[in-house]
Amino acid sequence: MNSSHKKHFRQAVLCGAALAIFIGFGSPAITFADVPNWSPKASERLVKLPGNYLKKAIDRDFAGSELAGAINDIGSQVNLKKQSIKDLEEAAEMADGDVRIELRHQHLAEKQEFIKLMGERQDLQRKQVQTRITLYKRLLNKLQRENRGTDPETQQLVQQQEEARQRFETVADQLDLELFGEPGVKQSKYSVEYAKNYAAIQQLSAAINSHPMNQQPEMNGEPISKQDYLRQLIQTAESEKALLDQQDSILGYMAKLVALDALALAEDVQDEQLGFDPDDEEQEDPLAVANNVDLFLN
Repeated sequence: MNSSHKKHFRQAVLCGAALAIFIGFGSPAITFADVPNWSPKASERLVKLPGNYLKKAIDRDFAGSELAGAINDIGSQVNLKKQSIKDLEEAAEMADGDVRIELRHQHLAEKQEFIKLMGERQDLQRKQVQTRITLYKRLLNKLQRENRGTDPETQQLVQQQEEARQRFETVADQLDLELFGEPGVKQSKYSVEYAKNYAAIQQLSAAINSHPMNQQPEMNGEPISKQDYLRQLIQTAESEKALLDQQDSILGYMAKLVALDALALAEDVQDEQLGFDPDDEEQEDPLAVANNVDLFLN
């Protein structure tokens, strides 16, 4: 096979490859044989957590899952493809002839792979968001069935603290009366110790109420119940799903643009095989009748 035939064969291969890219783009949707999983449970431990720490606990559980690992891995691959696309684009702009055509083909192939990876990442993110929604709804249903989480998280703790304080005061008053007569007549050693203990209890109670682990979730600066907080989390996750749907549309448009670029590349390869110069279309035909009239005017 001489060099001319080799060149035409190579160009035919590139043309076929470009057309294959065009045909291969119908939809960026991806199917998985073995999808990484995340299976959180609506456990009693989650139900009992303060509202503000409920989501943090779920986030930590997700971060350690196979699904989170897969999303991170694909994200790294996407970044590498992104850089590869930029490098090939710059190289193609500086190349000529067959090298330029080959680089353009590689550039399109990398774009195709980029969109495929982005589609896979979208699918995994959608699985993560849907899993969250399902978990939030299960937790909410559990709270509703057991009639829990309808008030701010600290209500039960405050009530228990108040009951303990009242019991302490009652017992202390009874001991005061039994041992030292009516309170207030004279400061006894016991009453002084009682005052110290009571002050210590008040300080510890205030510290418990202000502890970060005991803070209530808020909406617009107002404390909300755990049930309302879960409803808010569900609404936020549903919004994330809607954004993923919009991003799928963007990937679809990206795929169409790459398919059109592949078609244009295939056309350029065919033009070169035929020795056709697109710029010739803009030049006048020297054999046109009107361009030869001057032969008969002398």
